[in-house]
Amino acid sequence: MPADLKTLLKGSPVDAFTAKQLASKAHWRWDRDQHDEAFVLFDAARERAASAGEVNEELSARNRAALTRHRSGVDPADGLHRLEEVLAIYEARPDLDYDRHFCEWAASDLILEAATRGREAFVARFTELRARVYAMGLTRFPRIHPQQEALAREARRLEAEELLRLLIPAIRGRKRTRSLRQELAAWEAWLAARPTP
Repeated sequence: MPADLKTLLKGSPVDAFTAKQLASKAHWRWDRDQHDEAFVLFDAARERAASAGEVNEELSARNRAALTRHRSGVDPADGLHRLEEVLAIYEARPDLDYDRHFCEWAASDLILEAATRGREAFVARFTELRARVYAMGLTRFPRIHPQQEALAREARRLEAEELLRLLIPAIRGRKRTRSLRQELAAWEAWLAARPTP
């Protein structure tokens, strides 16, 4: 059953909260993988910010609402549409720097969704979205650690060795947990056994 804003706010009216307060409640839910609840709260924060003329708060809440909507799985088409909107906003406004790093979150989730359709779709979407993100001014993709790992896992699962070769150096060049070091070693061993491209 989809989350209900009134229940999430324990019966309090939405206008009793600022956009920042609603976003804070949404982050708390997101941190606990309660994506639908987080979406409902981020979307309420977006509306509150818009009505108060808080442009940056509105953009921040819109970006996070898109991601949590997609991750909730409640309405997959709407989630994908919202992620594409995040990218479109920054593509249309090269001067807009606020929260631009969120393009990486949106692009990564779109690529991971493509992975559900197989290797070819995954590789094509990665190539397309990486180029789009670079055109928006981001200098590395993926840069965010969980995104690097999720994309590398899908690259290995789908045997997309060209993408795995591209992703490994970023992971190798940073601090890693023991389990990630083990995964990295397994990926590198798998690549070493493959014919050289």
